[in-house]
Amino acid sequence: MTAIKRHPCDIHKVARQCGVRLSDGSRHYSKIRDARACYAPATLRRIGRALGEAHLGLVLRLIVESQGNDRQLYGDTMGAVSALLIEQPHLVERGAALFDAFDTIDLWQLRTRAKAMQCGLPTGHILRVLLSLELEAQSRTG
Repeated sequence: MTAIKRHPCDIHKVARQCGVRLSDGSRHYSKIRDARACYAPATLRRIGRALGEAHLGLVLRLIVESQGNDRQLYGDTMGAVSALLIEQPHLVERGAALFDAFDTIDLWQLRTRAKAMQCGLPTGHILRVLLSLELEAQSRTG
């Protein structure tokens, strides 16, 4: 059995660097989120420990620095973006073009579609597929 490499990760530092305010999700009751507010520190910790601070920072920046998505710091959304970047490393190589692509994606709308599908899969998995399809469609037309 091989051990999974765990990276040291200070999620509070990474969140600060990305302009994200971290809060305890158990004390969040409102359905409306403040811009750049994250109530899923466990998700950040899981991503950061598994993949490192640089990867976590990229995930957060793609969400909060893309137009209209700074309120979409949901655990399933962050997990979907993270998994997409790992599964398709060529996306990271796009650099600024990846940020431009995320500017055209409405994460709230995609997450709503993913939740509505109710096909027996976690929302984050469906969202990852929808994100992948959006980025693929953009690369064909752009």
